[in-house]
Amino acid sequence: QVLVFLGRRRLAARLSLRAGETVRKSFVTNICPIIPRTYEQAMDDRTLDVTVVGAGVRLCEVCAEPWQGPTLYIAGDSTVTDQSADYPYLPGSSYCGWGQMLSAYLGDCMAVSNHAHSGLTTESFRSEGHYAILHERIKAGDVCLIQFGHNDQKLMHLLAEDGYRENMIRYIYELREKGAVPVLVTPLARNSWRGGDGAYNDLLAGYAKACQEIGATFRVPVLALHEKSMAFIRAQGRESAKRFFFPSDYTHSNDYGAYLFAGYIYEELCEKGVLAQLGIDPGAEQKQPAWMPPEVLPVLSVPEEFAQMENPADEHLFEDLERPEEVLT
Repeated sequence: QVLVFLGRRRLAARLSLRAGETVRKSFVTNICPIIPRTYEQAMDDRTLDVTVVGAGVRLCEVCAEPWQGPTLYIAGDSTVTDQSADYPYLPGSSYCGWGQMLSAYLGDCMAVSNHAHSGLTTESFRSEGHYAILHERIKAGDVCLIQFGHNDQKLMHLLAEDGYRENMIRYIYELREKGAVPVLVTPLARNSWRGGDGAYNDLLAGYAKACQEIGATFRVPVLALHEKSMAFIRAQGRESAKRFFFPSDYTHSNDYGAYLFAGYIYEELCEKGVLAQLGIDPGAEQKQPAWMPPEVLPVLSVPEEFAQMENPADEHLFEDLERPEEVLT
């Protein structure tokens, strides 16, 4: 089993290789500046990053060339953003947004440019400058997925029927002026349950409803991620659903969950005719096999012998290497 990530840990493909087998694949990716969280200025990005994960696998060759085609832009929060991962890599113990898994489903028919960041609302996505980067680059024929709600609900002026609705409508008008296709995404459901009767507790129903109403009024496609993810969580039950979320977290998915939820997004893009509207026929080759977590997720922990160390990269750990400074660097 081999995983290929591009850019900021955006999954390009899940592959199965036999011993000694060589595979050549083509992917499409988008490279553009971002404003990292806690920063105020955009950071330029001109690198093509490729990561291959798998036992006994090596990267033989990389060829890069310009590509012309539609781009799918994403605006959202931490449930959507490109998240990092620890080493050694454990998909069940890695934070992951569904936006960074979507490329695996789209293949080489569209590039994905993910501008979602942790903590953002429909308001701060604009005020912190993230929307300006997206708006400057999006062009006619591109698509923009918009998913907010998890952080909007924490602020009284951004309630579903108040500032949230107004901000979403403004994005729709502005994106259409650029000739782009705005698409609303109902917010990813949480693994949230009531303590008393143990029933599922839908904390984002108002925002999902607002998305559907806005979509109907302004004739904008709405992807029912909230409804599909909630149905899955309820069918799994509280404990089983935890396998698709970061350990001890009921809001943020791990790699398994993000891959599953990105699959829902892809299904909705097909069912709502968004890809067909762009003349894109994904075909059968984009259908992805399920990626299921084990019954018990392994969790990374610091080995006992290193628990009291201030810096696990101390030189004595590499005394058997000829040039330890290269490892430390």
